[in-house]
Amino acid sequence: MGMSGSAPRRRPSYGWCRSRTAVVAVAVAVVGWSGSVAWSSVAAGSPQAPALCAAVQQFNAAPLILQTSDAIAALRTLQRAAPHAVASQFAVLGTLIQRGQQPFDVFTNATIGDKSAGKAGVAGGKIQRALKSDCRTQIDFYDAAGQSPSDWALSICNDFTMYTGQLTKHSTSYVTGEENDASLGSALLVATDASTWAKSLVSDTDTVISDLGGEGSPAVDQGRDIKQFFVNALTQFRQALVGFQQQVQALPTTDLATLGAQLQALGSQFSSASSRDVGGNIPSLISAAEAQFPTAGLTQAFANAGCPGT
Repeated sequence: MGMSGSAPRRRPSYGWCRSRTAVVAVAVAVVGWSGSVAWSSVAAGSPQAPALCAAVQQFNAAPLILQTSDAIAALRTLQRAAPHAVASQFAVLGTLIQRGQQPFDVFTNATIGDKSAGKAGVAGGKIQRALKSDCRTQIDFYDAAGQSPSDWALSICNDFTMYTGQLTKHSTSYVTGEENDASLGSALLVATDASTWAKSLVSDTDTVISDLGGEGSPAVDQGRDIKQFFVNALTQFRQALVGFQQQVQALPTTDLATLGAQLQALGSQFSSASSRDVGGNIPSLISAAEAQFPTAGLTQAFANAGCPGT
């Protein structure tokens, strides 16, 4: 998948073991607020829940917040629509941003919703409880404001580093177990090893897809689309891995020589196909994102992010 790893040990008595490096390679490759109006002077609007609920729906559907001033304006709108008890919590968030905290950080802490995340966490928890009671909905603080592109790229690359680490761990375990079982002449055990390994590839990819989806979006135009681009690419690659898993599970389990030949051919075929899939090659994936979103400054954002293979 574009990353390299240590070659597996070879057993001279099983010629098909020598060329399984291709199979394993599949796994191991991969602006400050300047307003003068104090928050306490912004009067809360109607105490009726419908006004707040409508404001929350508007907030959730709004474009990604890129500027501090936009975050301030959005919170003021929510504050005006809220009854006093809830309005005061929006004021807490606004004050934190007004005093220099980044909107992404404040909204992330508000999403946590408890005192472990400081004042924003406490305020966010109170807001969410009120909305659950009055509106039967939640406010999407986390994906409201964009994250600094360099910080976002660092988070994405950390996810990829964990992903490739897990692939390497499971692949190393597979090679060791398979060679031991091959030395016993057991086609069934070798097939079981291969099936378990293929399943782990899918599971590891599920994890990174979830991790990527849980990240914020970069604070650039089309920031949410950029994040989704990465999620979609890995989701597509997962589909290929599921197909590979199904083919491995269908391999014969009674004849070691036949199993070895088919496993070798299948691994080589999938390795070649995965090298052409951007979801299976992290440097290619980043390059594809840069080409898809040329004005987003992704090249600079990823320059020092430490993504595997870059």
